[in-house]
Amino acid sequence: DNYFQAVSTEAIEVIEVFNNIGQIEIRKEGNKFNKQMLVETSQLAKGMYFVRMSFSKNRTTVVKLSIQ
Repeated sequence: DNYFQAVSTEAIEVIEVFNNIGQIEIRKEGNKFNKQMLVETSQLAKGMYFVRMSFSKNRTTVVKLSIQ
């Protein structure tokens, strides 16, 4: 699969995928209604990445993503 699905209990405003040196590889904007987003990863090389999901009121969460 060349994508991942992010699911949240609240609307996801922005998803950013960072490489291991902090560069943004993917940025996808949602809207105030999206509680899930599908992100294509076919352009990413194999390796570890960090996914930052941003929500309203400056709330964020970060998770690891492994592309194999």
